[in-house]
Amino acid sequence: MSKFYKQLIFISLGAAILIAGGVLVFSMGDKGAAPIAQWKFDEGSGNYAYDSSGNGNTGSLSLGGSATSSAWVSGVYGTALSFDG
Repeated sequence: MSKFYKQLIFISLGAAILIAGGVLVFSMGDKGAAPIAQWKFDEGSGNYAYDSSGNGNTGSLSLGGSATSSAWVSGVYGTALSFDG
């Protein structure tokens, strides 16, 4: 059975686009602006999602809301995060 994992990212004054292999975040300003961050979620372990855009916007992974645990799992493209909340 296939499993799909959804990612929900809240970004104020910005827009997130989920793409195969990561997440790109763009500023809502200049149309020609480069991505602010790209998180591939390919670390496979740990509490950080490293920014591969070159801008150093590393994300800290933490639980919130009704979630009680998260785990690194095999994804469609490498690794992914699985949340139980």
